[in-house]
Amino acid sequence: MIKTFILLLLISSSSMCSGQDYCKYNKLKPKKAKSTKRKININNIGIFIIIHGTDIAAPDAIFPKEGNGIIFTGGFGISYKKQLSEKNHLRVELSYLQKGSYYQYTPLSAKNIFRLNYFEIPLLWSHNLFDIEEPIILETGIALSYLFFSSSQIAIYSNYISDPQAQNFKSIDFPWILNIKAPLNLNRTKNLEIGLRFSYSFLSIHKSYKTESISMREDDGMHHMTYGIQLEYKF
Repeated sequence: MIKTFILLLLISSSSMCSGQDYCKYNKLKPKKAKSTKRKININNIGIFIIIHGTDIAAPDAIFPKEGNGIIFTGGFGISYKKQLSEKNHLRVELSYLQKGSYYQYTPLSAKNIFRLNYFEIPLLWSHNLFDIEEPIILETGIALSYLFFSSSQIAIYSNYISDPQAQNFKSIDFPWILNIKAPLNLNRTKNLEIGLRFSYSFLSIHKSYKTESISMREDDGMHHMTYGIQLEYKF
């Protein structure tokens, strides 16, 4: 009788134990939560293309205004944004851009076209301008540009020959960027944005022609100036 009672007690205890989460014999070790701190959210990544007109701005002593002008080029890249607050975030871009200008040799009817190819890394601050569902976005910041290839092509209407390398342009540039963007809600996806983009190099981009004053009062330098359209797709 006692043996039967003890056996029933053990069976009952075992059954109760199996139904309790706190039983040390039945408790499973909780799975470790996967850390998400280092994960990159795909929704913060975008790809873009830029179509722009580029010009090398300079005093008349270097580039007379009647002899130089805009060439149309472009580029592409990838971006990543970091949310700071409801209206503000930081964006980092990695892009390839071609810039340049031309100089017209009027008496000789020849045109010298400069094409400068850059890897560019802008750091931009973005701000939503209005409290609306589809805001206008203002972006501004500074970029680090590295010149990896430059060329000077002569459109031959005389005895000039092409120069394969444009000389004396600096390998590093720090352009200022201003961008105004708005969403293009195709099919209400809100994944496509269009922007008006402007950039200007305050420091001279040429080794021989340097900027004497940041205030531009005694400027003798050459500076990139671009105006363009940016189309960006956000994942």
